[in-house]
Amino acid sequence: MGLRQSVRNRDTERMSDRSSRGMTFLFKVIDFLSPYINKRVRKFGIKEGMTVVDYGCGPGRYAVKFAELVGENGRVYAVEIFMS
Repeated sequence: MGLRQSVRNRDTERMSDRSSRGMTFLFKVIDFLSPYINKRVRKFGIKEGMTVVDYGCGPGRYAVKFAELVGENGRVYAVEIFMS
């Protein structure tokens, strides 16, 4: 059995739109109350013009910060895996 068939045969649960929006809102509140995300992003050493991949980005909290750092000449690829 190939990988593609194996993935199709899995029993997976899909997050509802309401849950996804709730999670995004919760992260925004957490980031507002405790802005540790900016400190963590600075430690990555991302510079203007770089290409960054945010694998497993979830609601994109870090991807937005990465985009600010790489600027107009850089690229940010945010990848999230959704099984359907």
